[in-house]
Amino acid sequence: MWHAIGRQLRHPSGLAGGIIGHAMRWANDRPTRIAVDALDPAPGDDVLDLGCGSGHAVALLAERVEASGHVTGVDGSATMIAQARRANSRAEAAGRVSLMVADFENLPFKQCSFDGIVASNVIYFWNDPGRIIARLRGLLKPGGRLVIYATVAETMRCWKFAQPDTHHWIDESSLRTALADGGFSEDHVTISKALLPFAVHGLVAVAAK
Repeated sequence: MWHAIGRQLRHPSGLAGGIIGHAMRWANDRPTRIAVDALDPAPGDDVLDLGCGSGHAVALLAERVEASGHVTGVDGSATMIAQARRANSRAEAAGRVSLMVADFENLPFKQCSFDGIVASNVIYFWNDPGRIIARLRGLLKPGGRLVIYATVAETMRCWKFAQPDTHHWIDESSLRTALADGGFSEDHVTISKALLPFAVHGLVAVAAK
């Protein structure tokens, strides 16, 4: 059962995936807000939410960038994009939000497209984090910022649904290595710790281009 839950977290699908999506929207509320606050987008910014899930961060980001900005939400799961569309239907209809299914390793965007990128609770599912981060760095405009939120390995070891067969565990060292492999220099990277309820420990990386 735990392995099945882990697989759904990695790629939600069907009825079970829809249930997982709603549950994770609640469970990830605090990390999502931490990541959005860390990015701190300005009105008029173009922002990408990579691994947007049910669209909670998309909605928060759309409030920040206001009518003059734009938020693009991408997820590998059609089930999650359907949820995100329901949650952001008005903003999408107004042209302020775009949502799409896409492969993280083959994102369909031009270089220097975004002022900011958020990737919250998704790095565990990247087989080659450095490669994906390099692609994200290329999508940033000069001076743009990438924010990655990750629950640390010490916490995830306690979760039966987040074992190495479905999740890559992250610590500060591996996160710094992935950012360096992706082309971010150490002096443009800050990593801070976050303590959430139920003794959940997280890391928040902010990397500037």
